[in-house]
Amino acid sequence: MTAANLKAVELKAFVPAKDYALSKRFYADLGFTEAWRMRDFVLSDPSGVLWRIAQNV
Repeated sequence: MTAANLKAVELKAFVPAKDYALSKRFYADLGFTEAWRMRDFVLSDPSGVLWRIAQNV
C-alpha cells in the first residue's frame, strides 16, 4: 500500500492525562467512544509535530 492509496476518515488528538479515569468519564459524557484494534505508527515532522497515523482493523 502506498501513501497515495490512504484515505483519512477521522482525526484524533492524543494528549497526556493527569487522571485518566476522570478524562475517560468526561469524554464518555460528551458522547465519545473508545476505538480498539488499530494498526498505527507515529511520524514526527520537521517542526516537531508528532502525527499518529492509524487504521482500524
